[in-house]
Amino acid sequence: MTITDFLRPLTRADDLSVPDRSRFGMGVLLAVLAAAVAFRLWLLAVTDFPIADGALFYEFVRAIERTFPGLPDAVRYNGLVLPFGYPPLSFWLAALLVELGFEALNVVRAMPIAMNIGYVLLFALLLVRSGQSRLFAGLAVLFLITRLRGFEWLVMGGGLSRGLGSLFFLATLLAVGVPHEREVRPMTFRRAALAGVCVGLAMLSHLEWGLLAATTLLWSRALGAQDLRSFVLTSLVAGLIAILLVVPWAGSVVANHGLAPFLAAGDSSEWGFPADQLLSLLRIPGLNPFIGLGAVALFFHRRWFWLGFLFICVFVTPRGAPTQWTLPLSVFAAQGVLTAIAFLRALTGRRKLAAGLAAAAVLAVVGVRSYRDFTISGRFVEPLDPARRGVMAWVARHEPNARYAVLTDKPWYYDSSAEWFPTLARARSVTTVQGREWLSGKASYQRYQSLDEAMKPPGGDQPDCAALRRALAAFGPSDYLWVEARRECFPASVYRPVYASPQVLILRTPSGGPA
Repeated sequence: MTITDFLRPLTRADDLSVPDRSRFGMGVLLAVLAAAVAFRLWLLAVTDFPIADGALFYEFVRAIERTFPGLPDAVRYNGLVLPFGYPPLSFWLAALLVELGFEALNVVRAMPIAMNIGYVLLFALLLVRSGQSRLFAGLAVLFLITRLRGFEWLVMGGGLSRGLGSLFFLATLLAVGVPHEREVRPMTFRRAALAGVCVGLAMLSHLEWGLLAATTLLWSRALGAQDLRSFVLTSLVAGLIAILLVVPWAGSVVANHGLAPFLAAGDSSEWGFPADQLLSLLRIPGLNPFIGLGAVALFFHRRWFWLGFLFICVFVTPRGAPTQWTLPLSVFAAQGVLTAIAFLRALTGRRKLAAGLAAAAVLAVVGVRSYRDFTISGRFVEPLDPARRGVMAWVARHEPNARYAVLTDKPWYYDSSAEWFPTLARARSVTTVQGREWLSGKASYQRYQSLDEAMKPPGGDQPDCAALRRALAAFGPSDYLWVEARRECFPASVYRPVYASPQVLILRTPSGGPA
């Protein structure tokens, strides 16, 4: 065997990701989709409360209930008056369901999970419609659904907005198409208008997914348009339609609040050179070698769409990129499996043996990755437990409207206690970060994120007790401490206990807050 023969799987001469009608490929795809749907239906069945976050969005839905079908100018949450600058479509749809008789909390719990079923199905449809084989689509979906980051932020309560944005993003790709190699894809103005509608609705659902949809539409047309004139005209049609959909909402926000909410939200998006995300990307192939192999194969095949889309995720929406890039990484992994089969077949000369070895490797990679994800981060992807909800109800009965410093061992973006506390306890949490994306100055997201990181450093090294108390005090004065971690740092000689349970210790703070 020559070097040329061995490297042939990386060339166009031996591309295994062509359309097929095999029963095996269809069986794999249907089995993976059935497993994905079954898991999400199981989540619906076993949860009685929104997964992880969602309290802020629950308050949005309740606020729209009071003004339905109109939108409120501002929403009260955690003692703050927040300008209602958040894309409203998902909350309006949730409020519509409440108007139809559904309970608001159940809507916030169930809608993200239900939308994620659609997300998985649309991704599979996109791959098949773009010319990939059923086997390829089944493998890509398998890698997507077995990676925690592929769904965790979409099935949480916060997925009410992210989930709807992700659906319209995939709908945009279905409308505009995913070109292969240098394939020319003529696009009618009707399809361009449909793509523009999808981009506009994505923007009205979630700004990051909307921005991703707009940028990816341009990338697809740049690869697939017949000429510059076609690229410009179809992009203009799509862009104008999207703008027409978004301007009424954006104009009303600017009329009521000026540009301040959008400028504050932009400051929280972590734009700039995404060094952390790029380093994360470099580590991912170490856990799934198929990703690296597939990326190289796509490069040799001159299939630029998914390679370019990966970098769009990193540079255009860096804050949400780790969720969004699970789509191209799943495509890379599927291509890597098929390329590995071709390599093994070239080495062994036996097709079934090559397929069997590749299948065993896929199961090993998926198993290790899933075990790692769910053991490290899986504990964060669960509803706020009934015990803590019960203590918050106790606070609502006995000490409502007071100021609390909520201390847990979770970073703010996973801290369901801190986010749900203002809603369930009817009191103020001085340590809660959520909602501040739309504020500036001393109440800004950037300041509170930094304070949270000082209290719970991202690296995992815990500050000593004195440093922890100083970090808590930096949030401002509090009447009580809600303590789920580091109880040893708050001696009873200084902090008077007012409530104790295995999950939570509530302490009266000395005058002026933690000392």
